[in-house]
Amino acid sequence: MKDIDEQIEKMTESIKDKASPKEIKMQKEALEKILKEGMSVHEAVGVSKESLEFMYSHGYSLYKVGKYDDAIQIFHILNFLDGNDLRFCYGLAACHHMKKEYNEAMVLYLICQTQDRHNPGLMWHIADCYKGMGKKMNAYLCLKLCSRYADEDKKYESLKIRADGEAKMLEKELDEEFQKTVKK
Repeated sequence: MKDIDEQIEKMTESIKDKASPKEIKMQKEALEKILKEGMSVHEAVGVSKESLEFMYSHGYSLYKVGKYDDAIQIFHILNFLDGNDLRFCYGLAACHHMKKEYNEAMVLYLICQTQDRHNPGLMWHIADCYKGMGKKMNAYLCLKLCSRYADEDKKYESLKIRADGEAKMLEKELDEEFQKTVKK
């Protein structure tokens, strides 16, 4: 606990010229709740679950109408306030994906996968990012994983069929490219 107290002291000390004593006290209390008690940021600063849901609904609405930059801002805030709710990270990933910012999207999808290891939908989206980047072999491998994960749960049956079909098409394309290379 001594190390945590020292870190909190350093953090609050670093803002003493920019914040009022009241703000410093509030930050110190919030940091103690987060670092010592394990609270999420939203709990420590008093943002209700209802407020998070309202913000998520708004961010999702922006996403649905193609306002990805605006939605990204909301999903960033939500992710900061509650990093344990995968919807927030997933929403952020989806926005970057739609903007064709494939590296950013993939990193975020992979973060989601650390908490939802066998979600075939994540592998499907990662495969699509690889395809967008022109990395067909990586996309193919992700589609194979997607299919395997989808095979574990009947509710993903249609996704499994789509992943298998996409993988078969990519396998054919990769084989054709290989044959052209061999003939040269």
